[in-house]
Amino acid sequence: MVVDEAHAYDAYTHALLLRLLEWLGALGVPVVLLSATLTGDIARGLVRAYLTGAEPFGTPREVPAPAYPGWVYASARCDLVLEPAEPLRSERERRLAVDVRHVAQSYESDRVDGRLAAVLDALVGVADEGGCVAVICTTVAEAQQTYRALREHYRSRYGAGYLGWDDRSGEDGEREDAAAGPRLRLLHARFPAHRRAEITAEAEGWFGRTDKSGVCRPTGPRGAVLVATQVIEQSLDLDFDLVVSDLAPMAMLLQRAGRVWRHLDPPPRRPTWAREPRLVVLAPIGKDGHLAVPKAWGEVYQLSLLQRTLELLDQRGGEPIAVPGDVQSLVDGVYAEEFVSAVPDKLVERDFRRLADDMARSAMADMVALPPPHRVTSLHSLTTSDADEDLVRTRLGAESVPVLPVFENEDGRWLDEGCSITLPETGEGRNGRFTRAEIRKVLSYVAPLAHGNWRTACGSANEPPSAWGEEPRLARLVLLPQRVTRDGVVGTDLDEFRITYDRVLGMVTQRRNQATAVT
Repeated sequence: MVVDEAHAYDAYTHALLLRLLEWLGALGVPVVLLSATLTGDIARGLVRAYLTGAEPFGTPREVPAPAYPGWVYASARCDLVLEPAEPLRSERERRLAVDVRHVAQSYESDRVDGRLAAVLDALVGVADEGGCVAVICTTVAEAQQTYRALREHYRSRYGAGYLGWDDRSGEDGEREDAAAGPRLRLLHARFPAHRRAEITAEAEGWFGRTDKSGVCRPTGPRGAVLVATQVIEQSLDLDFDLVVSDLAPMAMLLQRAGRVWRHLDPPPRRPTWAREPRLVVLAPIGKDGHLAVPKAWGEVYQLSLLQRTLELLDQRGGEPIAVPGDVQSLVDGVYAEEFVSAVPDKLVERDFRRLADDMARSAMADMVALPPPHRVTSLHSLTTSDADEDLVRTRLGAESVPVLPVFENEDGRWLDEGCSITLPETGEGRNGRFTRAEIRKVLSYVAPLAHGNWRTACGSANEPPSAWGEEPRLARLVLLPQRVTRDGVVGTDLDEFRITYDRVLGMVTQRRNQATAVT
């Protein structure tokens, strides 16, 4: 079994992974754990969990802390533990320039200390000379707002005819190539599956490898800016000349930095302004000069990790990060018990909340997980649980609702905003049942949306056709009617919100007194 990106788990899912490793060790299943940003203690704990399952009543073996770059091998059948005889050398060593900018969470372009001003400043080279940049935001709403602000900025600079990626003029190659200003695209998780796949394919075409002989980069003076959320951190093999990121825990920032100058063999042609790999970090700061996390971020990241990350970067005073040489010490340093903080009282409070939250999540995982293999005495304990079924999820609290935007006009209901694909009331199979192909087609238009008060306000208009009740994957969908008008699409009003689907922005949630038709 291979577990990739082993760092990408919260305390709840990490506890489930530990239990899984115990069982895999007990069953003698070989396991490969991969990560570039695990702390040494956590990496050692994963190995120990596996060995605990393999030898539940034996003397615990001493396991060295794996370090990046490096490896540790521990056998489930004997006492063999191996590690490199000497530190590994990487063929991709480099120095990453990190530019931490303290900003106010403002989208006013004329506020010099605001977030938008910092983003625009970082993108000056792209607008003037071309190149490829990713702007990574914390939430979907902020990514949408950042995209809109950039689009309006470029439209004001290049005129109303500015052609970014949001225009369908790409079908007219000559007109698109002659356009001025950077291409612009938005990517996040709240697009319908088919649309997200289209955008991802476009991004891979622009920023990914085309084949083993080279990489694909925008040609000519026009650059490209991809505004995104954490969805581009992992799995996507993308290369940027620069990454601009909201503040995030150190491990995530280093993952994002892995998209800067990623393709080195063969090296792509880079603009003159991109003299070195560089990561710009936008740190939200309050009037007192210390970390002030926007309310809009919610509980996306634990505050203590954000504070520790920011202070650790500030303590470096702009010193470049040696990759991979400094990676392990930076990841471990964020969790150091003797962390020296500029505001220790605030850090103690935030650390306490983080540790309490981690303990609660671990306890919840222990409640819903299978018992450890050495405690199982009958099949009964493997098939029964006292936990509420609603709590048994892979990611605690990661509840989303599958929604289907349904476009309505005087001619009927449609799956697409162009009103060309009819919403099927029944399937073409026997007795009106849906075929697998039909189900897949409908699901490709579904998007995830965070659960909220809007869900409890749903009524009969949000229920799928009665025939869909025979198909479990269709019966659970929530329909969101979208009225198609000459002025654009008017979304669904639920509770105090209006939820609108837009081809460029994805699912947009706004308070009703602020919502207008999306064009």
